Amino acid sequence: MLKEIVTAAKAPVKVQIVPQDVILKFPDKIEKMEKDVCAVLQLEAEEKEMQQSEAQIDTAKRLSGKGKETSDQCLRGAGSRPRREEDGEDC
Repeated sequence: MLKEIVTAAKAPVKVQIVPQDVILKFPDKIEKMEKDVCAVLQLEAEEKEMQQSEAQIDTAKRLSGKGKETSDQCLRGAGSRPRREEDGEDC
């Protein structure tokens, strides 16, 4: 496969050899960072869930406020136009 790449390349390909100790260092670094990465991912998931919950609470508050205003208007008889019996509006 390497020979195919070298022959198909338009620019000259340089072959570099990476020392074994450098290669062995990275799995160790990854293992050390894995716990931190998992903790950050968990915190992000919790934060996303909190934002969704807050959005649901805000929506519920907004909807309950609208419902309250509508019921208050029906009780007071206030509206943009006078109520007629043939409208069929029920409070």
